[in-house]
Amino acid sequence: MTENKSLYLIVNEAMHLEQMLMESGGEITPEIDQALSVNSQALTEKVDGYQHIIERFEALCEHYKQRAEFFKTISGQCKAASDRLKENIKGAMLEMGVDELKGQDMRFKLAPTQGTLIIKEPEMVPVDFKKEVVTTEIDKKALKEALASREVPGAELVPGFSLRSYANTPEKKSKKAVANV
Repeated sequence: MTENKSLYLIVNEAMHLEQMLMESGGEITPEIDQALSVNSQALTEKVDGYQHIIERFEALCEHYKQRAEFFKTISGQCKAASDRLKENIKGAMLEMGVDELKGQDMRFKLAPTQGTLIIKEPEMVPVDFKKEVVTTEIDKKALKEALASREVPGAELVPGFSLRSYANTPEKKSKKAVANV
């Protein structure tokens, strides 16, 4: 088992090894050979460890997402029950013609409000009470397509990478260069 090193440290060591190889004119000395072996083993272990942790966090993410949906449902049910109970009290007070109900510890009081606005026919409301709302959105798909062939002021398309993970099976060969670790 190798010393537990951070990915950053492993990469720095690899860069140092590259420098040593350049300085030796490409000759692999016993010192460089030993360092390459240790660095390769550490990187291999780190890659597998990262994948394990990534899978664990993805599983936790899904678990907590499901729990959040579950608790959101419960929260909604609690809110609905609370609202129904308040409406029951309010309805009872209105039915009895009282503006206050007292318990031993608590009391409820009806207070007048401005009222609830109900717009029955929006087209009949005078223009004085209407406002025009204009929104501008950028068509990102069209902008990306345009940027693939020409410059567009105020925007640029920055190349990026997505990270994919696969089982390291010997029967599959990549067409691109892969760091053999």
